[in-house]
Formats: sequence, structure tokens, C-alpha cells
Amino acid sequence: MTYSKRIAICLLACICYLSAFAQQEQYQTQLNMIKQAFDNKDIALLDGMIADSCTILGKSGNLLLPSLKAIYATLTNNTIDSMTLVSSEPTANGGTRLTYKINYSIFGEKDACFAFDENGKIIQLDYLTGAKSQTVKKVSAKKSAIPVISIPFLLDKNHLVILKGQVNGKECNLIWDSGAKRSILNSDYFTNSESESGTTNLGGVNGKSATGIAVADSITLNVSGITVENGTFLTKSLKHLEANAEEIPIAGLIGMDILGGYDIIYDYDTKKLTLIDSQAQIRLQGNPIATVPYSQFASDYLPCIKVNIDGKEVELGIDCGAGANLIHKSALPKGIQFDTAHLAGISGDITKQQFGNMNFTIGDILFEDQPFVVGDISHLNLGIDGLLGYPFLSSHKMMFKNSTKELIIF
Repeated sequence: MTYSKRIAICLLACICYLSAFAQQEQYQTQLNMIKQAFDNKDIALLDGMIADSCTILGKSGNLLLPSLKAIYATLTNNTIDSMTLVSSEPTANGGTRLTYKINYSIFGEKDACFAFDENGKIIQLDYLTGAKSQTVKKVSAKKSAIPVISIPFLLDKNHLVILKGQVNGKECNLIWDSGAKRSILNSDYFTNSESESGTTNLGGVNGKSATGIAVADSITLNVSGITVENGTFLTKSLKHLEANAEEIPIAGLIGMDILGGYDIIYDYDTKKLTLIDSQAQIRLQGNPIATVPYSQFASDYLPCIKVNIDGKEVELGIDCGAGANLIHKSALPKGIQFDTAHLAGISGDITKQQFGNMNFTIGDILFEDQPFVVGDISHLNLGIDGLLGYPFLSSHKMMFKNSTKELIIF
């Protein structure tokens, strides 16, 4: 290489570096706010700065804010120590995409990518671009050859539904959680030495994003003839779900990716779950006392119904993975007073918790003295006011007819 060519290459490199630096300077205000929002875990600091077309870890629209909140929750104790610009490139809409190496106080160095449109608004906000590599294709479950399956279940002390199943031929206990969009195995029982931990959005009411997520390949799962063969599952420690690990060790949590193709009948009196193939023409036995349509307006897996509490109509999701009914404080009718207690959580933290009993109606059916805990699920961006869990589901025999989106109460 001639001396003049070396000079030309050095000049080109300097120009590229200066150009990238200039782009960084151009968006410095936005970058400062992106850092501050992360350090303070305060999404409100980004109000007015995010474009309608923005994506976060590939999510947009209704899933945009939940994805961002999940990242903040995942890295809750981290702050950004430094941001080193790696590259700058133009986007198709006349904006700029900046790639960084971010050094987190605890999590260490990770890649990040921030992009802006021609007006300086944020169109890509990926604090953890490496998290994309942890996205696992949805599990494909094969239905049982039998169209109607009756499965006995156990209830743990937190009222979670425990089913018997097999993973890789080994008998095990699996939590059934209708509020989980996808299944996850307990990494304390199933590991893959080649997997790399990271972060991913599990997309469920109880399955929240978290660090320590990995993947396990070549998994065979069987729940009463419903099977997954050679599947790839997300794995994470599920110690927090093992109410009694010695008597009922939990090998995993199965969600709607396994049982979503079935109409489901809950009978807590006999502790049986009945699954009916949604494509099968089965005549129901028994006399329903009510048939109520439900929506899945904010998701494709969580049934939501309207209930009337003391003249106030609220929308609640129904989730068998919720051990208690939960309602947002703003949804409480005026004049209702709940008790307050100081409760110790699994982590040992002491928190104030409001709880009490309320009557509500669904259509013409009265549900009396249903216990509720005041909580907040706004971070899920489902647009609902709370959840109905074990106290509601155990009050009657109930069928969720996914094929017609109807709740049938017996």
C-alpha cells in the first residue's frame, strides 16, 4: 500500500469518526434523557420524545411501553456508568441510528442501539440489543389424539394449579398458568450448558421479563397426551413459585402456547381440569346459569370480562395463575374502604397491602364477598382494571370456550 493511500484511508477514518461524533452531538439532549430515564427507571422522562413508530426489542404499538418497563424492571439496580459510541449510520427516513457499548454498574458491558427520525424523535430504543438473540420461537404443541381430556390437579398453598406431566421422560410437576402466554422451564432442573443468559420478554401476566433467562434445546414435554417434541424452551429459576419445594418441586410453568388450542373447564370442587379440543363438536353436559362473552382486546391469550361493582363497571382479566383477586385502586367505587396490613414478601421486604371483600355481578349472577387485594398491573399495558383469580374461579364450575370466546358458568 502506498503512503498516499495510507493517508487517504486515515483521513477517511477520521472523517467517519468525526461524522459519528457530530451525529452524537446532534442527539445529545435525547441521549442524556435516555440515560436519565434508565437511571431513574422513569418512562415519563421520555414523554414527547418517542415517535409513534418506535420499536423496543422489536416490539411496538401496545407492546412498546411494557417492553420498556420490562427492561427497566430487569435491570432495576443498574445504572449506566458510561456510553461509548461505536458507529453511526443513516436511516431510511432521513434520521440516524447510533450503536453504543454501554457499561452498566452491575450487568457489565452490553450493546445498545438508539435511532432517531428526521425530527429527532426516538424510533428505536434498545438498551439491550443482545436481548434479541434470546428470543425463542413459540413452542409448537401437538394436541392429544383424544378430543376430551380430564386432568386431576393439585393446589399449592398459594392456590396455583399443579398438573402432572413429563419432561424428557421424567415425571414432574408443572404449574398451569392461563395468564402466561408462553411456557418456561425451571432452570434449577433443566439446563443447557451452551445457553447464554440474557433477558427476554415472556409476555405473560405472571411471566415477567428478567435476567437469568436462557434456553434449553431438545426438550420433550407431555401433559396428558399433549406433547412437544424436540422443542426449545426458555428456562429460568422458578424458586419463587415453589411454595413447598420439598413436597411439590416445580419443573416448569406451562402457558397458553401448550393449552391454548383447547376449551377449558375448571372444577375446583373435584380438582379437575377438562380440556376440550376447540375444533371438536362436543355437547356439554350440565345446565349453565350464565354465558358471558369475553374479549381479548389487549392480548391474544387473556380473557377479559366486564363486572359491575356497586354500580361501577370495570374490566377484569381472568387468570388461574393469580392466587387472589386483584383490583387497581382507581377502579374501586367511591366509599369502599379496605383494611391495610404490613406484609413480608419473599424477598423479606415489608410492604403495605390493602385488602377487603366486595360483591360484584357478571350479568345477572351475583358473586358475594369476593376477596380483593389492591394492586397495580398498569405496567402490563393491558388496559384492564385488575384480575380475577382463584377466589373467583373456585366459586363455580366454569368453562372458557376459547373457540367462541365465551365464559360459561355452571
